[in-house]
Amino acid sequence: MMMTVNADANPLMRWHERLGHLNVAAIKHMVETGKVSGMAIPKELFKKKFTCLSCMSAKAKRKSYKQSAAEKRTKVNYERLTSDTCDMGKYLPGLAGLRYFQLIQDEGSRYKWCFPLKKKSGANANTIRLMTELLAQGQRIKTITTDGGGEFMNTELKLFCASRGIRLVPTHPYTPKENALVEKLNGVLVGKMRAAMHAANLPDRLWPEVLPYIVDVDNMSSTRALNGKTPSEKLLGKVPDVKKIRMCGSVGFIHVAKQKRKTKLNPRAEPALLLGFGQTSPGYRLLHLRTGKIVETRDVRFREDITVGRSYINSLLMGQQANYKQIPFVPLPVEYVATESVRSSAEQTVAVATTQSQKTSCHRKRGRKTRGINPNRKRLDVSKPELRAAVDEGLLLDRLDDNAEQQQQPLGSKKMVSRFEDQLERHDLM
Repeated sequence: MMMTVNADANPLMRWHERLGHLNVAAIKHMVETGKVSGMAIPKELFKKKFTCLSCMSAKAKRKSYKQSAAEKRTKVNYERLTSDTCDMGKYLPGLAGLRYFQLIQDEGSRYKWCFPLKKKSGANANTIRLMTELLAQGQRIKTITTDGGGEFMNTELKLFCASRGIRLVPTHPYTPKENALVEKLNGVLVGKMRAAMHAANLPDRLWPEVLPYIVDVDNMSSTRALNGKTPSEKLLGKVPDVKKIRMCGSVGFIHVAKQKRKTKLNPRAEPALLLGFGQTSPGYRLLHLRTGKIVETRDVRFREDITVGRSYINSLLMGQQANYKQIPFVPLPVEYVATESVRSSAEQTVAVATTQSQKTSCHRKRGRKTRGINPNRKRLDVSKPELRAAVDEGLLLDRLDDNAEQQQQPLGSKKMVSRFEDQLERHDLM
């Protein structure tokens, strides 16, 4: 298990988390140069050593080889778009069965758009729709670079580009360096998403909701590729205002309209989990913690110091929240960022089976007989937390029969001593 820094006592840590675990150098540049407004961080915090355990765990990578020369990139907005799809894996399905995501990046401004996908074939429609919107705004797109996948190299997209004077450039097979800008971006954004989800201990199924949030805050974050500017400023010509950014996974209380309150004693706000920014309207996108529905609203107040237990969110997504009497709120960032078992689940199963086999074999060697069921024997109430934990750990010994005859026996009697020795011996075997 790993402990995290108390973000409430460290504004730098709080903004680091709000900005999708952005590197400290970029945050420092944003504060000193005024590239964004609404961010107040004491300068002395940048002089201290900064460590985010979520980033150390989620962003670790091998050392890369330096290339001898870098491809010359355009600095003109909208002149060249690059696109790529990424497979999150068949064992990591998101909500609604979403498995892939598509990134489209403007090379000149480094601004990016993200589209979670159920199938790769959906990338074609997203590309055409985005370029149609940009062309309607009067933008001039000269080139779009993609890999040679079937989701891009199809008749529909070729005809669309040809009719509008856009050059469609596919990369050669197995040469991702030709589309390196967006290819590398996939890993960068997934690393930030992983860190944000680990910090809030969010279920993996929520990644299609968290990734657009990461892309949005990345568009409002400084980058060395633009000499410290943000992609949003480079593309839109306006310094982004980040004062409304809140930590992903934090709890918000959304206002309940008067018409939806049955009585005057009903609460005026209900809890929800922040997933990102509104996609259909200005505001925030949240997971309602009572209904399990995803809602968008601007009438919400946040508690960035708490989140919700992972088990409850999983039950909520499966429609089984009725099993909980209360919503389990936990501190944020989650103190136990990662708790990993020393052994895998398969090894644990084998170990338990081996232990049971050894106990049975030992009893046979000693000639012990299985005790019959005593109808007067009192049953343990394993619903109690302390006993439940003992049962889960396999440390609870068989309880002595609590009938009247045993209770009347003196503690030092041979029969009672024999029983205690038997218990201790069996405990050693376990």
